[in-house]
Amino acid sequence: MHSAIFFLAAMAACLFWTAASTAAGVRCKRGWRRRLLLGLGLLAPLISLLPWLAATTMLAFVAHLEVNWFGPVLTLFLSAVIGGAWIQRAGTQPRGGGWATVPAATWPTAHLAALFVLSKASAAAVLLLLDGTALDEARLLRLEASSLMQANLPPLVADTDNAARRYEAAFVLLKDETEGGQPASPLSEAATVDPSSPAVVDLLRRHRTTLAILRNAASMDVCRFARDWTRPSVDMVLPELNDFRQAARLLQLAARHAAAEGQAAEALQDVCLMARLGQHAANEPLLISGLVGLAIDSMTLTTLTDLLPTLTSNELALLDDSLLHDTLILTPTLKRHFFGEEALGLRTFASFADASLGLEVLAAGGAQTSAGIPWTTPSSSLVASPAMMLYRIFLLPADLACYRRTMRLQQQLMAEPLSYLERKAATDSLENKLTETRAGILSSLILPALSAAMRAEVASQMRHRAAQVAVAATRMRLEEGRLPDSLSELVPRSLPAVPRDLFTAGELLRITRTADALTIYSVGPNGTDDGGPDAAASDPHNKTDDVGLRMALSP
Repeated sequence: MHSAIFFLAAMAACLFWTAASTAAGVRCKRGWRRRLLLGLGLLAPLISLLPWLAATTMLAFVAHLEVNWFGPVLTLFLSAVIGGAWIQRAGTQPRGGGWATVPAATWPTAHLAALFVLSKASAAAVLLLLDGTALDEARLLRLEASSLMQANLPPLVADTDNAARRYEAAFVLLKDETEGGQPASPLSEAATVDPSSPAVVDLLRRHRTTLAILRNAASMDVCRFARDWTRPSVDMVLPELNDFRQAARLLQLAARHAAAEGQAAEALQDVCLMARLGQHAANEPLLISGLVGLAIDSMTLTTLTDLLPTLTSNELALLDDSLLHDTLILTPTLKRHFFGEEALGLRTFASFADASLGLEVLAAGGAQTSAGIPWTTPSSSLVASPAMMLYRIFLLPADLACYRRTMRLQQQLMAEPLSYLERKAATDSLENKLTETRAGILSSLILPALSAAMRAEVASQMRHRAAQVAVAATRMRLEEGRLPDSLSELVPRSLPAVPRDLFTAGELLRITRTADALTIYSVGPNGTDDGGPDAAASDPHNKTDDVGLRMALSP
């Protein structure tokens, strides 16, 4: 409604300007002054509207924005052209007595000029009103983002019950290992290095205290790092995520070394603590945290599969450990992280709307630090930035509505009990629609990639199913002295049913046996059986799409 009033006031201003200039022009005795005023009366409104027309043309036909205002601006421009031309023609029709007798000579110039000023002021007042409403919306968005983010955070607990404080102490010790010009550490190749090598033995000896702290921290229930979650932002620094990776590698080395030394119980304990560490890394409701948690979870299951061949029949009871059971069945999920992403997006909209955040930060992926970005509302910059004001008034509502709508759909897709193929079809349809009809500038930049997150989550579920099969196969080896030739041999003794492949429309998990390994795998997102996942030492340029685990036939 307000936007319609603005366009009507702008149209009235154009027409009153033309009428006032025409009335003033016909009263001029000098021909060049008369021509100048008549020309300005017709051309000035058109020249002032051309930037608007060019901008909306770009939005409609180059950026392909669904809401682009090209139609209303074109209508306004054509109204100024046609209406202005009609006013000048009607006002300058000769009546046989020269310029003094044309109709415009009787028009009240002062009154028309006053009406022009009034119309212009009305249009400006409507813009200011709309801008004030948009700024109020930005302030409410900040509050909404803060509430949504805090609703999905781990609970606040005392420092003595918070694993984060212990992790921070361990991370400091690990930084001394990997930074400051230190020689290459076995941590960089924790999955493949010989766990009995002198370098690994020395590393584990030097980091006995670090390992003790990590084990203690991973055994705790709550992990919450100190951050100002009332102001989530795209430039929020999360240094702990890389530290969690390093910590997981240290536990991985400790587990592999313990297994090589015949300490199976200690090895499996460290593997289970790796899983808990990954859950702590994924505690913060941001998608990047969830993805790091998935990466550590994948590292955990790979390490577990590497350790299973070292178990002997005397260690069969270790497979019934409750921590190991939790590690196998508690698959990571990214559902909560999409609520955090929504909160981050709402805060970004609010900061972009009041000009405390610029597109250059978004283009850099939030690379700038918070110290370089004012989070207060810089009212002085708003006056100097009419383009930002126009964005707030004309584009922000549709942009924000698109973001909210899409995030809700993504959250529903992550929560509904759909198969991978059903989710993929819905996700592809949603992303294609966003690509074909863009509803906003900002939403297209900050909407998370649902398809990639969904694939990562399903791949994690398939690794857990493969790990359950690997443990069941190990149980058969320890009890009967052989490995299964098919998954049906494990049912119902060790598995309630043969696990399904979630990447297909009802097919089962696959198992292949070679001279040196048992491979349990899914066909992966492309739905094609490529023979199982690549071995760790295979050609990195010859990756298959299959998802699963490889268990050696002998330690």
